[in-house]
Amino acid sequence: MARKKIDDQMAAQWIHLHKKGESYRSIGREFGVNYRTVKSWIQRAGEEKEKEHWEAVSQQIDAKYLDEHYRMLLKIAAAVLDVAHSDPIVTNPELAIPVFFDMGIRSAMQKTAKVLVERGLELTYEGEIEVHEADRLGRRLLDALMEHEPLLKTATEAWESDWTKFQKTRLELMEVAKNLFKNAKVDDAVAEGISIIIVDEVLRNKILGEEPCSSRVNASDRDDEQTRDKRTRDKLVQLTRYNKRGEMTVYTGSMQEVEATSKTYEKVLLQLSHEERIYPVKDIYHSLMKRVEEVEDYVDRLILMGRPQGQCPLCLNQSTRLL
Repeated sequence: MARKKIDDQMAAQWIHLHKKGESYRSIGREFGVNYRTVKSWIQRAGEEKEKEHWEAVSQQIDAKYLDEHYRMLLKIAAAVLDVAHSDPIVTNPELAIPVFFDMGIRSAMQKTAKVLVERGLELTYEGEIEVHEADRLGRRLLDALMEHEPLLKTATEAWESDWTKFQKTRLELMEVAKNLFKNAKVDDAVAEGISIIIVDEVLRNKILGEEPCSSRVNASDRDDEQTRDKRTRDKLVQLTRYNKRGEMTVYTGSMQEVEATSKTYEKVLLQLSHEERIYPVKDIYHSLMKRVEEVEDYVDRLILMGRPQGQCPLCLNQSTRLL
């Protein structure tokens, strides 16, 4: 008997009949083929169907993990923007950039705790990710984000460079202020503290255009044994600088000490406000703000798009490895 040509349409009929309960032999007799051939085609179709099923399941899992990966990257991107938005005038000028980023990334990782717990990560009793875990995983995600978005990486590195320059120039201005106070016979420790306050005031006035501060003397409730004589028990007062934005205590001591410090403060303020002293820090500040805008633009676009461009080793699935 000549071998019968079998195609997909005939095989589909066999599968349909087999599902209805017909045996391989009965189907073979009906179509004039060996029952073993019928069995082979039906089993092969079943295996291919099962393979398609598990491939579909795998794709669904890949899509889920990829979506979670993107969401974690968006959290990290938001943390990068938060760091870039930090006020450079009040931030500790000696704070290292890596430490700065670690704090922002650590906070972002705590916001992804639910996803990571589902993947087996254990939380502390406070319901947070262990600090060392958050730092390590966060750093890997930051590296992944920068691999996805090389232009964001360039913008962030430019921001870091200008931030470092600004803080260096700000520290130099603080050193000038400290020396001016010391030349006016102000105690070293006092000069150190006041220099931070006065530079903050000068920069806010000359760079941000805030209104100048005024001085005010308030009664103090501080009980300082080092400044009180047991016989006189002089009342302590505070020198405060204030404007609409708020106020800052500059110095606490006797009325005579506060009055002297107030006069010295005004003299040093005038000297620091000279354009030649302010220009270098003002110039780098404006450059820094442009860098902030660049980082903001890339992160805003990334968040609004809902996913980063490109790919990284953390998001490569089997299908993309084969490309």
